[in-house]
Amino acid sequence: QGEVVNVQSRKEADENIYTYVDIKVSNYVKGTGPEEVTIKQFGGRIVENGEVMAVRASDTPEFAVGESGTIYLDQPDTPFYAGKFYTTVCATGIHK
Repeated sequence: QGEVVNVQSRKEADENIYTYVDIKVSNYVKGTGPEEVTIKQFGGRIVENGEVMAVRASDTPEFAVGESGTIYLDQPDTPFYAGKFYTTVCATGIHK
């Protein structure tokens, strides 16, 4: 359970846009972990050279700073997450 404290999208070296969502954890329902976790997901909205670029996968939840509730997360053992980032288990994002 936690609260969204930061949402940032950016284009990376591979030319894809990714969004990073920082969650301040208030309670682990199952297991333990750090006080803050970062979700990494494909897509987002950026401004580049004065133009808005937006990409979004249909199964990717959207997050807003200040939202809070239960978030179901996983940390897959893949290079994309690099043992540092998390992914949502379901496309609904935060359960209030």
